[in-house]
Amino acid sequence: MGKTPQVQAEEAPRPPAEVTGLEINIQIVQAIKKLQANSLFFEFVYSLKSKV
Repeated sequence: MGKTPQVQAEEAPRPPAEVTGLEINIQIVQAIKKLQANSLFFEFVYSLKSKV
């Protein structure tokens, strides 16, 4: 038997109910901070390697 429309609707991905611009900005800022932390870490490791 085929699936009922209700089951198909439940399996469909649901977008967030209310995603404000502020929430998106916070996520972007957090992502940028992670990238900055990663690049600082790699610079630190590289500087250690160059000293050896």
